Amino acid sequence: MAVRSYFNRTQKIADFGGNYQEGIIGQQPRFLNPILAQTNDTDRDLVRIIFSSLLKYDDQGNLVSDLAESYEIKDNGLAYEFFLRKDVKWHEKEPLTADDVVFTVKTIQNPEYKSPLKINWSGVEVEKVDDYTVRFTLKNTFAPFLHNMTVGILPFPLKIFLWLNIT
Repeated sequence: MAVRSYFNRTQKIADFGGNYQEGIIGQQPRFLNPILAQTNDTDRDLVRIIFSSLLKYDDQGNLVSDLAESYEIKDNGLAYEFFLRKDVKWHEKEPLTADDVVFTVKTIQNPEYKSPLKINWSGVEVEKVDDYTVRFTLKNTFAPFLHNMTVGILPFPLKIFLWLNIT
């Protein structure tokens, strides 16, 4: 009875630190970058663990919020506005902002990076509305567009530079 009482009154809480091990069968990791990682399963699996996205899939395969607090679909499916969570920080304690999302999408769209995701983002304009709001404007309606929001977000280069100079 004492043990049951203990477990009924005890709450599991995540802690910082520790180790995480992931076993992978197949190719060696090549691109630990969400804009390039779509070429093999190993890269895709690792990127999904390392990087967060605006939306993610739950255990049932439904899209749910990850970095996005919420979103709105406007103009008959031609505009999507995402409102970012304000409590998210990068490892160097810099906040996640709309600049990071815009940077990630524009990098995917840049032909010099040869991202396999580029085709999914053609005809899409991305803009920062404010520090925590991003608007995507499509030229044509595309029903599965929300699935594009599962790509991992990269930090805007200035944040990487600041982090490298701090450490």
